[in-house]
Amino acid sequence: MPALDQKANIVFAGKVVRKDWMRKVKVGINDPVYVLEYLL
Repeated sequence: MPALDQKANIVFAGKVVRKDWMRKVKVGINDPVYVLEYLL
């Protein structure tokens, strides 16, 4: 994990959504990405 990602995870703990997880979750779901990010 790059240093910037690590810092973001420390500063915004519990609020950072990994985009690679969103690609896995989005398969077969027709909701906008921001809705899925909110639910995660």
